[in-house]
Amino acid sequence: MSERGDSIHAGNVINQIVNEQFIDQIHDAVIAYDAAQRIIFWNRSAEHLYGWDRDDVLGHSIDLITDLDTHSGTSGDSSNPRAELRPAGTPDGEVRHRHRNGSALVIQSRIVPRYGNDGKFFCWVAINRDITMHRALQIKLNAHTTELERSNAELDNFARIASHDLREPLRMVGSYARLLDRRYRGQLDEAGGEFLDFIIDGAERMSTMIRDLLAVARAGSEPAEMKPVTLNDVVNDAVKDLEVAIRECNAEIIVGSLPTVMGDRTQLRRAFQNLIENALKFRGEQAPQVEITAERVTDIWQVSLSDNGLGISPADLNRIFIPNARGSQSAEISGSGTGLAVVRKIISGHGGRIWAESAEGQGSTFHVTFPAGEQETL
Repeated sequence: MSERGDSIHAGNVINQIVNEQFIDQIHDAVIAYDAAQRIIFWNRSAEHLYGWDRDDVLGHSIDLITDLDTHSGTSGDSSNPRAELRPAGTPDGEVRHRHRNGSALVIQSRIVPRYGNDGKFFCWVAINRDITMHRALQIKLNAHTTELERSNAELDNFARIASHDLREPLRMVGSYARLLDRRYRGQLDEAGGEFLDFIIDGAERMSTMIRDLLAVARAGSEPAEMKPVTLNDVVNDAVKDLEVAIRECNAEIIVGSLPTVMGDRTQLRRAFQNLIENALKFRGEQAPQVEITAERVTDIWQVSLSDNGLGISPADLNRIFIPNARGSQSAEISGSGTGLAVVRKIISGHGGRIWAESAEGQGSTFHVTFPAGEQETL
């Protein structure tokens, strides 16, 4: 019998061992080849993956699909009497194969030996999955992430430099405007006094915006001391910092059982202080009530801060975390609109995310997530 006939016969033997119809339903390519590297089994998914019909490959070398230039090959354990040399170019793991048309394929391969009833080596069985598109997308994503990190670093650096360089000339404008106000207020008519007030107020507001913009640029960029942090302690510290504001508006802060997470206590304290302060600012006619709870969702902790305040319009939900992008409810409320941007940057630096759910006049809920680990419990 010829070599091709021997291979086909071996394939028939395999078909007696496994249900060919069942194997053909598997999405992964299933290929078997003997010690001489001759293909003896080829399912339908292999036909779709490599472009070769079954009858075209049976009896041919596995080199038909393997890209030998990218493989060094591996061998079995010589101390194991049942181990056989694995054919060159067919290691486990991620490998490069080629399609019938010559195009490259990235394959996730798992190769196992098969033995006959007599205990002797019979063939190799490879289960191959096409991850070409997945790997290409991953490469693009990694490149995009690298570029985004570089761009963000440049923007942060620009914000710090611009904020620092703008503060001095702005301070000079404000100083001379106040000097004019003190010396010449009585010599100006009503319109002149009003113009001077606009200059002073504008300089003060711009100074505040620059200071807050610098705070956004710095937020999360300071070296973080990542340690187990109990969020109940963090929130309690934030509440103490806001004690005067809480008392002035007769607010009620309800804190449930919060988890211990890995984080920087100082940065997280600032984040929760900004969130609570935001709820106090955007309050309705009734006394503010803020409730903070937590729940475990698969491999993350989700901490939720709910209030009974003015709420947020749907158009503003995607804008509130952008520096200085104040929502429609902010017109009559003081502030530069950078508090939530600082929170987002801190939470992002802790491997989490933040988003809001709200409707105008119905209060708001801010959700913050943290990666959960074995040590992170309620």
